[in-house]
Amino acid sequence: MNKISLEGQYEYYRCIHHDFNSAYKMINDYVTDLYVLPKKLIDSTGPVLNKFITDYSFTKAKGSTATSYEFILEFIHQLDEFAEETQNLFKEHKIHSDKSKVYLRKVAELNERCTGRMVSEYAVEYVNLTPELTALHEGLKRIKAKADDMVDKLEKLELRWKNLAVQARA
Repeated sequence: MNKISLEGQYEYYRCIHHDFNSAYKMINDYVTDLYVLPKKLIDSTGPVLNKFITDYSFTKAKGSTATSYEFILEFIHQLDEFAEETQNLFKEHKIHSDKSKVYLRKVAELNERCTGRMVSEYAVEYVNLTPELTALHEGLKRIKAKADDMVDKLEKLELRWKNLAVQARA
């Protein structure tokens, strides 16, 4: 089995550390921007839903005798599920962010201790951080995938809301 030299392992660590820093900043901004989107949807749907719940009346779609009440209740249920999933994403993001800060503090402390020393004297200390860094990077990928899923769900809810809002406002 070929063993990678300490120098090679250190270079690998530096590359994934750089990738992690870039991804961390991008995904952190992405999820932070996502924080306000559910509130905007709820703010826009709330008054109309309140009006509907107060009035319990709708215009019927093209002569249909079926009430849209069930559709509004289903939408409210989907909105509640979305809000809960979003809160779970934000909690997971916070936990990951806290773990990332601990890791970055370790790196900062290591950087301070190793200033002025030769790479061969400290490379192994950085290489030992690789498993933690890899786990954090994988966590970022999961958070990004969940955030993408939440954006997709939000877009679907917004489209559904546009259709329901026409009926609910009537």
